[in-house]
Amino acid sequence: MISMMTSGHVVRGPQTRQTRQGSDFVTVLLSTPMGGDQSQLVNVTAFDSDLCRVLAGVRKGEDMTVSGRATLGIYEGQNGPQVSVQLTATRIMVMGEASAKPRSRKDSQAKPDGRQYDPRDLHGGNGNGQGYPAEDGFNDEVPF
Repeated sequence: MISMMTSGHVVRGPQTRQTRQGSDFVTVLLSTPMGGDQSQLVNVTAFDSDLCRVLAGVRKGEDMTVSGRATLGIYEGQNGPQVSVQLTATRIMVMGEASAKPRSRKDSQAKPDGRQYDPRDLHGGNGNGQGYPAEDGFNDEVPF
């Protein structure tokens, strides 16, 4: 057995099955990048009930990181010998789908120049754009 941690993209969603003894286990197929345009398919299996729940909630297209015990094999593929990787998960981290939409904010929070927050507002500005009263001596120009 090899101790392994890998990250990748789920290309086949979860499939729940049962062992001969009647215990549930869940599998997913993960595509792990190897550099360039090459990738390695990793068959991930979870037997622990907590890990099975996590893996059963994964959807095709999500990114995830898995660690556990790996077994390597060789099979004859269409382009010659290929490596198979079977990973029995001991830890799983699912990243979920990325969202390109930023959280919406109320229009009243936006500043006229488009900023959402101005830390100078905490100290009460004097209307001169400096954010501090002119008499405190902090309005000197920066010498560089």
